[in-house]
Amino acid sequence: MVVRNIICRFAAALVGAVGLSSCLVNEKITPVEKDGTIWYNLAPVKELPQTKAVNEFDKSKTFGSYAYKGSDLFIDNEEISYQTDKWVAKDGSKYYWPYSGALTFMSYAPYSLSSRAGFSCTEASGISLSNVTLPNTVGYYSESDDILVADIARDLTKESHPMSGVPTVFKHKLSKVAVKASMNNNLTGSDYVKITGVSLRYIYTKANYAQSGGWTSHSELETYSPGSLDVNLTLEPQYVFEETLMIPQPTTLSGRGTGKDPKLVVSYQMKIDGYTSNKTAELKLYTDPSSPAAWEEGKVVTYYISISTKDEYIEFNGSLYAWDDAGNGDINMGL
Repeated sequence: MVVRNIICRFAAALVGAVGLSSCLVNEKITPVEKDGTIWYNLAPVKELPQTKAVNEFDKSKTFGSYAYKGSDLFIDNEEISYQTDKWVAKDGSKYYWPYSGALTFMSYAPYSLSSRAGFSCTEASGISLSNVTLPNTVGYYSESDDILVADIARDLTKESHPMSGVPTVFKHKLSKVAVKASMNNNLTGSDYVKITGVSLRYIYTKANYAQSGGWTSHSELETYSPGSLDVNLTLEPQYVFEETLMIPQPTTLSGRGTGKDPKLVVSYQMKIDGYTSNKTAELKLYTDPSSPAAWEEGKVVTYYISISTKDEYIEFNGSLYAWDDAGNGDINMGL
């Protein structure tokens, strides 16, 4: 039979953008409102041509923000919330643009990230998190673990941004992975094909993140599996491995060790012309040169298993798409 990995496609996306509108200065002065209290004006920004939907930052949530004047800390991890008609410091604090010099802003969400051991922000490295660990639970997603980091807004002054605000574009820094399955030809009579098991093996579940250098120091290889399955396939793709929050990582062997190739393993049962057989197919995630070399930040990888009762070959390739790009996130794999 066949495992034809027709296309391993990442559907991914932006969380939206945040336009921080504000004015700043920590000096003891009595500012004129138009000169500058700092406030945040968050508006969605459509950055990628293929993005069909952009999520506006949830007004019921908060985010954290730092600002540096040169190497000096100017705003220290302020929690920003939406109040009345503006994004401002949740505790009522006000900041003002300095009369001279430029500011560099670094923001992240959710604000609870800053309470983690290993969280830090510096002018040189930006937002950093050490020992980020995710459970190897299929279907796992938690807002508290969904790391969002804004592009660094550098060298802003009261002359350049007093009214338009500090541009803040949040992006997902984790990945999502899912598997769907379907038939690629019709069956007759009592014939059937069913998925009995799916697993992703030798997957990193722990790493360090730094805004200046991305994901490094990957460790803790685990297997992801939903357990025993009994999913009868039709021509319509259906989830056999729900979207799961993952550490971004290379899908090559990449230091994992001999025999620990990252792979997708699919078990299925077929009844054709009254004869029942059980099959297992293993697909290394990097065997085809056109397949993605990594699960990237802010990408959704959806592998599609397409099982044929006629063909007997395997293909595997892929392309990248943005997190929220609905309709462009398909991955087809033929069995």
